[in-house]
Amino acid sequence: MPVAKGHTNNPFGRKKGVRNKVHNDDKVFWQRLLKRNRKKIQADLDKVTANERLTFIAKMAAQIMPRESSIDLFTQVDAMPEEQLEKILNVIMKRNGKS
Repeated sequence: MPVAKGHTNNPFGRKKGVRNKVHNDDKVFWQRLLKRNRKKIQADLDKVTANERLTFIAKMAAQIMPRESSIDLFTQVDAMPEEQLEKILNVIMKRNGKS
């Protein structure tokens, strides 16, 4: 019989909202890596296509941001036309003062 939503068979499990320690360690690692290599990463991103840039950004965001849903963002990005990807990238760059 399935367990009801919000219940567990492990009464000593993590409390609701408490993050997995491994997840936190990984998040800190990726944040430090990106911060220390920001200029090099930007220079490398300037050399690739919009699709490659957005794929990289989406993958990095998945490493450091909480996962809100199970939508497969990478499949959606891969399916977008290059013009749409360029528009999205331009909006992101403008919001971050990189226009």
